[in-house]
This record gives sequence, C-alpha cells and structure tokens, in this order.
Amino acid sequence: HLHAKGKEEKMSKSLKNYITIKDFLKTFSPDVFRFFCLRSSYRSAIDYSDSAMLQAQQLLLGLGSFLEDARAYMKGQLACGSVREAMLWERLSSTKRAVKAALADDFDTPRVVDAILGLTHHGNGQLRASLKEPGGPRSPAVFGAIISYFEQFFETVGISLANQQLANSRAQNQR
Repeated sequence: HLHAKGKEEKMSKSLKNYITIKDFLKTFSPDVFRFFCLRSSYRSAIDYSDSAMLQAQQLLLGLGSFLEDARAYMKGQLACGSVREAMLWERLSSTKRAVKAALADDFDTPRVVDAILGLTHHGNGQLRASLKEPGGPRSPAVFGAIISYFEQFFETVGISLANQQLANSRAQNQR
C-alpha cells in the first residue's frame, strides 16, 4: 500500500491525497518509480513523498553516471589513477553473493539496492579523474563485468539504465 509520507491512511481518491499516474509522469519516469519501490520491502507500506522520489531519482542518476564513466574508462576516454582491480573483482563477487542472499531471504530488495550502491561507490572511487599520463596499466575488464551485471539485474527488474531514459528524467525534473 502507498501512503502519503507522515500520514497513517492509504492514498485514496476519496481522501484526495493521491497523485495520478499522468501527473506523476510529468515529473518522474517509470524507472524512478520502480527504483523507489525496490528500496522498500514488498511486505511493508510505502511512504510516498516528493523528497523520497527525488532521492530515488538521484540514486538512479548516480548509477547511470557511474556506468557512463565506466564505459568511458573502458574506451580509454577517462584517465584515472591506478585501479585496484583485485579489490573490484572481490567487491563484484561479494555483491553478487549479497544480492542472491537478499533475494533468497524473502525478496529483500532494500538489501539488494544497498549492495549495488555499495559496489557503485567502490567503482566510483576507482574512477576518480586524475592528471595521469595516458598509456599506463588499465583494468577495463572488471568494469565491463560490473556494467554487464548491473545491466542484467536492472533489466530483470524492469529498470532501464539507458542514457536516453535518464536524460528524459533529468529534463522532466527541470521543468
């Protein structure tokens, strides 16, 4: 059930405390709503608020930004310091285990999101831009594996991380 944040009653037309899908889509994309839902347990009521939706949107945009940076790194278009490849492989492996365990534990999607955001944080930490001269050792394979895992997971749950949809969400929010 969807609740207006801070209210005990469910959203309903008779109480006039609801938002139509048409109005919602003027501000946020369907992917943002799906991500918002993933951040809550399916067994619990969800507190809806614009700030919660904005937070979901920002997290989703952050994931998209990480994927763009990782792709740029793989193409040699992003110079960064030395990448701790072994650490990222281990983080990817532990994230996969954590996601599988969370899904097996009563479909605990908030834990899944936390695990994915944790891997994103570590990946971003390795992609910090630097003034490094091009031509040093690079580790594109681990970023390719992370991208592949994220795309597969989010496709499975119906969320597109494609740049076009994220750009549309940005444009809609700026209106």
